[in-house]
Amino acid sequence: MGKNELGENALWNPNAYPSFSDFLFDDWTIAFTLQVLSHTADREIDSNAINNVYRSIQSLPNEHPMRSLFLAGVGDIYLIQFHQYQCQDALNKAVNVFQEAMLNAPWNDTRVYAYMRKYGTVLLHRFEKKGAVDDLNKSLSVFEDAVRLTLDDHPDKPLLLNNLGRLLSHRFELLGDLSDMDKSVSVLEEAIRLSPDGHPHKPWRLDNLGNSLLRRFERLGDLSDMNKSVSVLEEAEQLTPDGHPHKPWRLDNLGNSLSRRFERLGDLSDMNKSVSLFEDAVRLTPSGHPGKPSFLNNLGNSLSRRFERLGDLSDMNKSVSVLEEAIRLSPEGHPDWPSWLNNLGNSLSRRFERIGDLSDMNKSVSVLEEAIRLTPDGHPDEPSWLNNLGISLSRRFERLGDLSDMNKSVSLFEDAVRQTPNDHPDKPSFLSNLGKSLSRRFERLGDLSDMNKSVSVLKDANPLTPDGHPSSWRLDNLRNSLSHRFQLGDLSDINKSLSVLEEAIRLTPDGHPDKPWRLNNLGNSLSRRFERIGDLSDMNKSVSLFEDAVRLIPGDHPDKPSFLSNLSNSLSRRFERLGHLSDMNKAFSVKEEAVRLFAENRATFYKAGNEARSFEKDESNYGN
Repeated sequence: MGKNELGENALWNPNAYPSFSDFLFDDWTIAFTLQVLSHTADREIDSNAINNVYRSIQSLPNEHPMRSLFLAGVGDIYLIQFHQYQCQDALNKAVNVFQEAMLNAPWNDTRVYAYMRKYGTVLLHRFEKKGAVDDLNKSLSVFEDAVRLTLDDHPDKPLLLNNLGRLLSHRFELLGDLSDMDKSVSVLEEAIRLSPDGHPHKPWRLDNLGNSLLRRFERLGDLSDMNKSVSVLEEAEQLTPDGHPHKPWRLDNLGNSLSRRFERLGDLSDMNKSVSLFEDAVRLTPSGHPGKPSFLNNLGNSLSRRFERLGDLSDMNKSVSVLEEAIRLSPEGHPDWPSWLNNLGNSLSRRFERIGDLSDMNKSVSVLEEAIRLTPDGHPDEPSWLNNLGISLSRRFERLGDLSDMNKSVSLFEDAVRQTPNDHPDKPSFLSNLGKSLSRRFERLGDLSDMNKSVSVLKDANPLTPDGHPSSWRLDNLRNSLSHRFQLGDLSDINKSLSVLEEAIRLTPDGHPDKPWRLNNLGNSLSRRFERIGDLSDMNKSVSLFEDAVRLIPGDHPDKPSFLSNLSNSLSRRFERLGHLSDMNKAFSVKEEAVRLFAENRATFYKAGNEARSFEKDESNYGN
């Protein structure tokens, strides 16, 4: 076929060539056709054109010097089609064609490194799309070979290292082998070292390094990894200009690191900045974009965490709303569905705690069960999902009293603990939740073995908690179990209970939304010790603590009637001891206020009765 007989329009009009598939192109026509197709690949291409080009290349002898180059050109066109239309068939064809180009390259063809890189890249895309471990391992092998064969001064070396680092990070997430994560960080640092300042891909490489450091922090809890992650991701975001299509991802990843650092250090400025970054990422991403559900998920998580700290119900309502939207916008079967369902279940459970709507709790249990069902056995996130479902079932037990919920909760916490290595940073929270669940079951059934095991696992949780960690609720939970066991007669338990609770309060900053509950719990323990040994200073301090707890808890919180009831009970006991009429009058007044608020908040079913009530904390885990 001659040079003047072929034009771009013909490629879009198969009728222009009635016998289009009946002849083979010569070398020049193959090259020209590939050039035209590559410039128009963002539109739908006539399959006859590309198929005939591929058939013509296949007819060339294996030793033809241009055969692999032509095949790579076909692969490039399929790859453009995949990026433009997310077409799985185009991606599968790209994988096959790039593999053929790599395997058929002459021994002296220096372009073989480019073919290897492209083959590894499309395998990575297919893994990210379908989650097949075989694609991941093949891609890793290809990039390891490419890195080994490429000199440091070759311009492609940083790109090869970057892709290898991403693959190692993916495999760590899938299989949990820490050596993959260590190697990921190492090769990504090398990729950045070899990238000159001003290189357009440097922000992308910084972004990948920041994400790998974050994942290693989540596994090992080393704060230096977290701080470096934030620093690297801030640099990546600053180097990415406004309007760049990757800007939302840079904002989102920086928001994730700041949110995780808030969880560890409790600095509210990190959380506020995290929420703002996620909101910007969502705002900059058009509807229908495949990244939008992920950004919404991260925004929902961040709002839920801020609600835990500040108690603003509008944050929680918005969290539930955006998490539901994330799931609605993502196709069923999306690999991130288990994580997003887990996060929605957590937010619904927390909202139930605040406003007491049982439909929130039932939906929480349902979506968390679905998250576990969709998570393959052995997945590194499975213990977190088990832990979170255990929390929701435990909370539903408190509301409805169904013992099967409590028994299943204990079993789930035991599974989460069993599947988690001792050096994992989540192990203390899983132990704490198991201990608390056993303590609740003891209250219901009175089996002393549950209480003894509760105290044992809660003691195990504390040495595993790093210094400076803000999760002082673990001390609260240990205090509660010791306090319950004290009721069986051992005075040393109540003394230790008081000691750990005073430490928990010391670790809780002023203004923290959990402060009222810790003051209330310390008041309960002092009141119990007063009943046992009669030290009036314990009772006076108990009254003072209950007064502080009542003053600090929000007026519309459903737990306020119980706080008022505890204060009333403490004042009544002091009246019995000292006979001061002012204590009795105030006790009646406070009890009337408790009854009034309880009637207004009847739907919460919180018990404002004659027994002082202690409050405990569940520790749930978010997915990304």
